[in-house]
Amino acid sequence: VDSVAFSPDGTTIASESGGDIHLWDVSTGTHIRMLTGDMSQVESIAFSPDGNTLAIGDTDGMIFLWEMSTGKNIRTLTGNTDWVFSIAFSPDGNTIACCYWDNTIFLWDVSTGTHIKTLTGHTRWVYSLSFSPDGTTLASGSSGEIRLWDVPTGKNIKTLTGHTTSMGEFSPGGNTLAIASGGDIHLWDVSTSTHITLTGHTNRVYSLSFSPDGYTLASVGGSWKKSPSCLSCVDWEGTIRLWDVSTGTHIKTIPTSSWVRVNSVLFSPDGTTLASGSSGEIRLWDVPTGKNIKTLTGHTTSMGEFSPGGNTLAIASGGDIHLWDVSTSTHITLTGHTNRVYSLSFSPDGYTLASVGGSWKKSPSCLSCVDWEGTIRLWDVSTGTHIKTIPTSSWVRVNSVLFSPDGTTLAGGSGNEIYLWEVSTGMPIKTLTGGHACNINSIAFSPDGNTLVSGNSTRTLFLFDVSTGENIKTLTGHTSHVESVLFSPDGTTLASKGFGYEGIRLWDVPTRTHIRTLSGHTGRVESISFSPDGTTLVSGGGFMDGTIRLFDVSTGENIKTLTAGHRYPEVKSVAFSPDGNTLASGGGSWEKTIHLFDVSTGENIRTLSGHTGDVYSVLFSPDGTTLASESRDGTILLWELNPTRTAVLGDVNKDGVVNITDLTLVASNYGAKGSNPADVNGDGVVNTKDFLLVAVAFENADADAAPTLWRRNTDEILTRENVEKWLNAARQLNLTDPHFQRGIQVLENLLKVLTPKATALLPNYPNPFNPETWIPYQLAKPAEVTLRIYAADGKVVRKLAVGQQPAGMYQNKNRAAYWDGKNAQGEPVSSGVYFYTLTTGDFSATRKMFIRK
Repeated sequence: VDSVAFSPDGTTIASESGGDIHLWDVSTGTHIRMLTGDMSQVESIAFSPDGNTLAIGDTDGMIFLWEMSTGKNIRTLTGNTDWVFSIAFSPDGNTIACCYWDNTIFLWDVSTGTHIKTLTGHTRWVYSLSFSPDGTTLASGSSGEIRLWDVPTGKNIKTLTGHTTSMGEFSPGGNTLAIASGGDIHLWDVSTSTHITLTGHTNRVYSLSFSPDGYTLASVGGSWKKSPSCLSCVDWEGTIRLWDVSTGTHIKTIPTSSWVRVNSVLFSPDGTTLASGSSGEIRLWDVPTGKNIKTLTGHTTSMGEFSPGGNTLAIASGGDIHLWDVSTSTHITLTGHTNRVYSLSFSPDGYTLASVGGSWKKSPSCLSCVDWEGTIRLWDVSTGTHIKTIPTSSWVRVNSVLFSPDGTTLAGGSGNEIYLWEVSTGMPIKTLTGGHACNINSIAFSPDGNTLVSGNSTRTLFLFDVSTGENIKTLTGHTSHVESVLFSPDGTTLASKGFGYEGIRLWDVPTRTHIRTLSGHTGRVESISFSPDGTTLVSGGGFMDGTIRLFDVSTGENIKTLTAGHRYPEVKSVAFSPDGNTLASGGGSWEKTIHLFDVSTGENIRTLSGHTGDVYSVLFSPDGTTLASESRDGTILLWELNPTRTAVLGDVNKDGVVNITDLTLVASNYGAKGSNPADVNGDGVVNTKDFLLVAVAFENADADAAPTLWRRNTDEILTRENVEKWLNAARQLNLTDPHFQRGIQVLENLLKVLTPKATALLPNYPNPFNPETWIPYQLAKPAEVTLRIYAADGKVVRKLAVGQQPAGMYQNKNRAAYWDGKNAQGEPVSSGVYFYTLTTGDFSATRKMFIRK
């Protein structure tokens, strides 16, 4: 998918693929129709302002106008045979501007198809076009200059030079033109030709976006820099900056990681959310705070577009278009990697899963080069929550990752070095070098964590002392790239397998010598795994072998061969369960399933289906109740192998963890009688004792820690006044049991979390709005609350007497102040800027909002 566009009403998406245009219904996701014609490669698409016409420009200089209601090509505009770089409709929809390969700009009459004017003057390619909101001025950008044209006459009325880029963006009011020039941004007053310069970016600015009210400008800057650790490599350095347009003041900086380039930014229609697109993911940022509120992942491109209502974000991903509900963004599987996931590792306690994903991409700075785009992600196994992302540089590929035996360190093999990270912070600890002349393919810790082994593409293995980083031994003998290495559970034996058909090598760790080679497979070996007691090694055969072989480690004998299960002869991955009784195997692209075998009998006891690509890795959790599988389809699936979950006191919703959701369920069922999951102590009624039992189990009964798992849908029930009420009721029970007293402490901590430190007036939402909006605020202490709405001339439009309110947060629609967009006489107010003031005793604060009709 090379191009995508929303219709102005947000109901339809047009996307280009393979020279055809596909129309999609946004609400249902269904394909409406395909527009086909005598079009070559499509370069640009644009909807008319009324959404009735779609303009398509191709590489032959043709512009096709399609009627949306019928799907018919109603007109073709010809007159130039060069590529159409960009298309823009005038705000009234009567004129189309197109820029071509030959540096010219054509103006066309939409109703007749007549060529009106040719605008000449640019000496380099014109990449961007933008009409002013009143349609009288057209801005065109080429390398080094922005030209302003008078649309009625076609005259070049102004040329803004001194710029090193061609990017220009009109403010919504049309009075200001923002132009990126190197690391600076120039804000031009269109009427006076005067400008102010915004400085702060240390690299080139390549994307700009005004907020809908025109008061804020978002800019993205960055560049490829010479890597300090690799003479032939580069890293990405960049930031997103927010600016106050009226003063030119820098408001906020949103940092971006050194391993990913943000390609574009876009404000939501209400101006409260900023979307940034980078390779493989779209990040949503809260504009007032600059916090990353959501990451939409699993895409292979970074193109994103908000629907006019701001509720849906369309993302082009390979050959697909994904529609995300911005408010929920719920995923069942663990998604987030932008490319194939190819390594998994559970922490020793089984609570955390580390995964690695990435792929090679064409380098933007070198036509004959490629860069690596990838990340290491940490996940909470019980909830599927993404905990942390550890960035990797654009010039190295992390091939495998694993936890140290004590779970405090994460090791990753990357390029010709091994990196060690601290799990709790994600910070790098040490880099192991010395001997690797080529890519590291696999790494493994010894059971005591003191030794690390690596296998690489030079057919050798290196042993390192983890504490010193010293290379203590080099093992040779493989005839192909070493793909996998692993220690036996007692640490005395090391197994390694190569890329070719050479078998599996076993090494004696104390003497660091080769013991024997295990053979029997008729094709290459895809994966190997020791049994928990270390006496057996299992191997999975690849293409045209497809067998699973069990070897006696002490003798090298092939004691069992499993051929049942996979329909096609290819086994991509194998793993033993912690008790050694079950074996899991992952199939290749022709089957995509996981099979579970009884080790003692060889019987295929279960088949797990769900992946749509090769299953590259399978791994049991330390307690054997969960199996993680990663696939070429880019997903990690967690399988619950034992359907009977151990009961956890206070786990009301039976999801295996006690958290804020369980507290909410007890609160919402408070007072209910009879059989009820929220009746934790089983006395027939949901009351304060149940609340205390859940509270004490919450956060592992750590009374010193404030609750950390919060959900937006809990704030209607878990309000400060409700928690205070339940806390007072608990204290009145005079319960002396230490268990209940600890529950009271947790409630006290929760009350602190729900009590704002300061009274504040928060941004209204939506903004801009039509016709209604909600005005949130927070109170540090009880107060009489009054809100006043003012017009731009300072006159009071409406007074909202909220009344006496207790301390707490008033943010959701059921608690925030509501304004229906009408004045005191009940008449709808007109479009424009308004101000709202919160008064609570001696506190007063004012913010602005925008009505757009």
